[in-house]
Amino acid sequence: MPDSLAGIVLAAGGGTRLLPLTRVRPKALCPVGEVPLVDRSLELLSGVLGRASPDQVAVNLHHGRAPLEDHLAGRVHLSPEETLLGTAGAVGRLRIWVSGRDAVVLNADHVSGVDLAAAVDTWDRQRVRLVVAGSASDLDPALRLCAAL
Repeated sequence: MPDSLAGIVLAAGGGTRLLPLTRVRPKALCPVGEVPLVDRSLELLSGVLGRASPDQVAVNLHHGRAPLEDHLAGRVHLSPEETLLGTAGAVGRLRIWVSGRDAVVLNADHVSGVDLAAAVDTWDRQRVRLVVAGSASDLDPALRLCAAL
C-alpha cells in the first residue's frame, strides 16, 4: 500500500498565531518537545508510508523557505511557492507529482494522538476521509474520524 500513497505536508504558512516565536524561525521548524513540527508530521506519515523520501512525501514552502529547504533537503520533495497558494492551491500544484496516487495531507503544525495508520488502513479509497483532531477535551474521540464526504 505505501507505494500507492503520497504524503503531503503543508508547511508554507506564516505562523502569525505563534508570534513572536515565528520571528526567529518558520512555524514548521518551531519545536514541540525539542522536535520541529514538520519532523513530527513526517514521523506521523512514516507510520503510513515508511521512511519519508522525495518520491513519497512533498512539503510546500513559502514563509521561512530557506531554513526549511536546508532542514528538509534530500529528505522530501520540496514544493516552493512564490505566492502563498493556500491548501487547495498547494495540493493542486502537486498533482503531477502525486501522479494518480491517493494522498494523505497533513498540516505541518498538526500535533495529536490520532492513529493515522489505522485511519489509512480502514480507508476505502473511494471517498474522502478526514481526520479531524483537537485536544481531547475539545473533541469527543468518537468524532475524530469522519468519512464519506
